Amino acid sequence: MLSIAYTNDACIGVGCQQQYPGARGARFSVQAPASAGAANASAIMRGVAEPEIQTPSRSDDVVELAGTLAFSDFVRFQYSRSFRRTWWIVLVAFLIAFAGVLLAGLATVLTSDLEVIRQSGTPFLLLLVFWIVVVTAPYRGARRQIKTNVAISAPIQYIFSSRGITSTGTDFSSEISYGNLWAVLETKSLFLLYLSEGHAILLPKRFFKDGGQQDHWRSLLEQRITPKRITPVGFLGRWL
Repeated sequence: MLSIAYTNDACIGVGCQQQYPGARGARFSVQAPASAGAANASAIMRGVAEPEIQTPSRSDDVVELAGTLAFSDFVRFQYSRSFRRTWWIVLVAFLIAFAGVLLAGLATVLTSDLEVIRQSGTPFLLLLVFWIVVVTAPYRGARRQIKTNVAISAPIQYIFSSRGITSTGTDFSSEISYGNLWAVLETKSLFLLYLSEGHAILLPKRFFKDGGQQDHWRSLLEQRITPKRITPVGFLGRWL
């Protein structure tokens, strides 16, 4: 170990003494490993210990996620995008149409006037068919998305760092700045990083190793997005 006491004389070498300027009669010693480098030795002779520089590990700055998107992920995304705000309107309209068809069927059993039943029941039947088409549209959209873009169903890797988001997959690689994110939404099983109203990065929660990594990712993201929070989708998001 290297031991230095400071007096008024210049200190050169091991064991010499020097008075610390401005501290009359005060003495102190600095202990340093014998293997300390020239920079530390120079700093010690100046009466200032060289601070230990800690380089942040890569895991502190970067969150790496990898996995394969499933068809169900795209179905959930499509339903979330389509009915996030209007799900209750669709549900009420669908139930009304369904109830009208049921009443028409019940009237068929209770009366023999088929013409009246046909006239009153047909509008509800057509309305029910319409809402069935509307409700199943996101599912059909997800199937079309999978069929027309093979790359999105292949393994993909996401790297979230202080600089932005890097995604790498089969025959493609992209870098996105956090400033380009329009919104970040959360459902029961997905994080949706929207670049525009109809275009989002799908990040299934199963890609995270554990809750700790997910919390780290939340903190990294919320420090860099505006507004600085991940928004739950709402009632519909509890089921998607």
